[in-house]
Amino acid sequence: FAPKKPIITKIIIGICIGAVIAAKILSFVFDTYYVESCYLFIGLIIGSVPCLIKESMEKDKKEINYFVTILAFVISIVISILCKNNVDFSMDLNANFNSFIKLFFTGLLFISGKIVPGLSSSFLLMMIGMYSYYINIVSNPISFIMNDFSSMIPILLGILAGAIIFIKLMNYLLKRYYSITYSIIIGFVLGSLVVIYPNTINIAGIIILIIGIYVSYWFSRIKK
Repeated sequence: FAPKKPIITKIIIGICIGAVIAAKILSFVFDTYYVESCYLFIGLIIGSVPCLIKESMEKDKKEINYFVTILAFVISIVISILCKNNVDFSMDLNANFNSFIKLFFTGLLFISGKIVPGLSSSFLLMMIGMYSYYINIVSNPISFIMNDFSSMIPILLGILAGAIIFIKLMNYLLKRYYSITYSIIIGFVLGSLVVIYPNTINIAGIIILIIGIYVSYWFSRIKK
């Protein structure tokens, strides 16, 4: 059957409008309530892990490889600690080749978070200091296109290349090494929470963390 173009058009329009509205809200919340926002992200990610484990065991009929998970967890923590407060791709972005590579790589990371199960584009961008940069693009698309469209080219190329690479890679890994692949993903996701941790603790943050865990787990079950 041929796809219904009016329906697809409405869906695309809805996605675009929703992305802009969500980005504006996130931009305000992240700037105003940074600590609470970090705890919310952490809660949402933790809440999705039980469903990742259950999905892996149901699909492959094998338990998670805990050795691989711990190894991926440790490697992820080391990378996260090295990146946190030390890596910021948003600095000194201009028209040179170095900036092109940075923007291409961020596009690659962004799309990987949309393809790899359990992986979040948000904390991958936080890891390299590009989260605010992306939020600014999405929340002000017209202004950005009018004033700095050249920066979109390497980002779009990175997203395109990443989509091709990660779709083929995940298709191969999930067909041949389903349980091992999920074990690595779970370890990496948990270890990467170091990047989001705001280095401070408050009561509101803890409450939001718990709410985030519950909401994420609830949505994961509904989606399943």
